[in-house]
Amino acid sequence: MKKITILGSTGSIGTQALDVIDQNSESFCVSAISCESNIDLLIEQTNRYNPEAVCLSGAEKSDKLESNIPEGTKVFYGKKGLHKICTEIECDTVLLAVVGVAGLLALEECIKNDVRVALANKEALVCGGRIIRDLLDKREAKLYPVDSELSAVSQCLNNGFDTDDIRRIILTASGGPFRNWDKKRIENATASDALKHPNWNMGSKITVDSATMMNKGLEVMETRWLFDVRPENIDILIHEKSIVHSMVEYIDGSVLAQLGVTDMRQPILYALGYPRRGKAPAGFLDFSKTEISFYPPDREKFPCLDLAFSALHDDGGASAVVLNAANEIAVYRFLNEEFLMGEIPKIVEKAMNRFANEKIANTSDIIDIDKEVRDFANKIS
Repeated sequence: MKKITILGSTGSIGTQALDVIDQNSESFCVSAISCESNIDLLIEQTNRYNPEAVCLSGAEKSDKLESNIPEGTKVFYGKKGLHKICTEIECDTVLLAVVGVAGLLALEECIKNDVRVALANKEALVCGGRIIRDLLDKREAKLYPVDSELSAVSQCLNNGFDTDDIRRIILTASGGPFRNWDKKRIENATASDALKHPNWNMGSKITVDSATMMNKGLEVMETRWLFDVRPENIDILIHEKSIVHSMVEYIDGSVLAQLGVTDMRQPILYALGYPRRGKAPAGFLDFSKTEISFYPPDREKFPCLDLAFSALHDDGGASAVVLNAANEIAVYRFLNEEFLMGEIPKIVEKAMNRFANEKIANTSDIIDIDKEVRDFANKIS
């Protein structure tokens, strides 16, 4: 029985992880859970799963929480509370699904304490890639990606080949809701348009990132650091059906691909259960009805891709932190209907130009620059 701690249990990934645990109750139990502010759902989850501890990371105290959960449940608060439930509560795996730079700090703490992590936080590797890579090389902690594309790469690499044998890692992308739209129409798209993803059921922020294809750019950054491969060995192809989740091409011409249904619970299950596989959480592919085709993305239509690759080549600089923070603010402003979609890459590019000479040496630098960029991006009109 594997004990699982879920950071971000009330979000999209967290709730799907609990569903995976329900379907594989003979293999998993809940050790601890956390959320930022959704107290009502946290209380409901605590009473259902009876974890040893809970954490409300967005507050310092909550009488409502403490008076409505089982007696004896340990309660932690704030960002420090996140770190404590990772390191002080016994578990086999921490599912890190909190949003933002807070996830980087929690990941850093887990690695330093040799805690096994199922990673569903993009910012950790996007912003702190070099720092996390260097830490991983020194510690015993292991990372298992929850993202469907990175999970696919991880599964393809579990064959014993060294990364020197890799010619290309090929990340597939659905193309989002605008894959067949022209550039002008995409620039004039609304939040309502962007949230209509054709394949995946995800949170609103990541759904917009899929529409701009920034999500794929962020995955390229994650791939570079998680698998320690050079940027020029990472490629992107549009695969509209989202059946092939990613591929690894080796120097001998062989290509390994991971295929599966379009459901985030599959990569969640793989990350939690590795090296064992659990019960299929979302059914099986019908190959008699499966069509597979690929084509390259149109980077003129999706300028966020080039912005992401540009940031990735700034090794040691702050470009990735700037891109991530500016994009997050731009997306939230877009969701609040302040402007149309074409403004998102413009805000990101302005921020990258403004902070072009910044450098980072540690997570404190990342937090400081992240705040500055968010303030800047919020003021761009």
